[in-house]
Amino acid sequence: MKIALLHLDVAEGPETRNRRSIISAAGEAVSRGADWIVTPETALQGYFFYDNNGKLPSFSEKQLSRYMFFAGRNKADMFLSAAEYDERDGKGYNSCFVINREGKLLGKHRKMCSHRKGFERWLSLGRETHVFNIGTLHVGLLVCADSYYEQPCLEIKKKKADMVLVTAAWPPGKCCSDPVSVWETCSKLCGVPVIVCNQTGYHKRMDMREAESAVIVEGQRLFTYKGAPAVLFCEWDEEKMRIRSRAFEVVHVK
Repeated sequence: MKIALLHLDVAEGPETRNRRSIISAAGEAVSRGADWIVTPETALQGYFFYDNNGKLPSFSEKQLSRYMFFAGRNKADMFLSAAEYDERDGKGYNSCFVINREGKLLGKHRKMCSHRKGFERWLSLGRETHVFNIGTLHVGLLVCADSYYEQPCLEIKKKKADMVLVTAAWPPGKCCSDPVSVWETCSKLCGVPVIVCNQTGYHKRMDMREAESAVIVEGQRLFTYKGAPAVLFCEWDEEKMRIRSRAFEVVHVK
């Protein structure tokens, strides 16, 4: 099984630009045989969207149709990270939507752990972890800082995930000089491989160029990537239930 991570420059937005970038990179991924497509944290609007416009996201489940169509047409499972507006409670959530290869929405995970300050002052917190059944796999899903805390990791372990996907907007910084070490601990706590889709780009507010996408196995980084926007491919052996690759296949994109 071929997994594609969209390691893109999307933090600044706007949504119209990011939408084109996501669909273009996803098209590149499926043209090269990707079975799964994973986007980084808040990929649709960009991590700085609230700083830029001061408004809650307007995106809701009703607007997933183009991505559901893409997934169904290309027979690829898609993990779409977006700032979500919940029309029922009027709140904003940092979410990752899971769309299967039939083009159906399986569900979503809402970020559970955040300081809710600065770039994240707009969001409300999710309340539970999720493990999704995708084909023969049980897939845990975390958004960025969720992976830092013990409780979400242990909950995913209890739910018997086969692997964990993390969507992130996390370069090295003062609070954490080596985010990959966090994901190594996450892998140990969850007891399964962890695959991280991060992002890139220079921004005055946060330099993402050193942010790493990563594959972690048995608590050890197996391989990572940082740098220019790219689609990163890795292989999962469905029979042996383990990572087959020993490095990312890197395809640079605009």
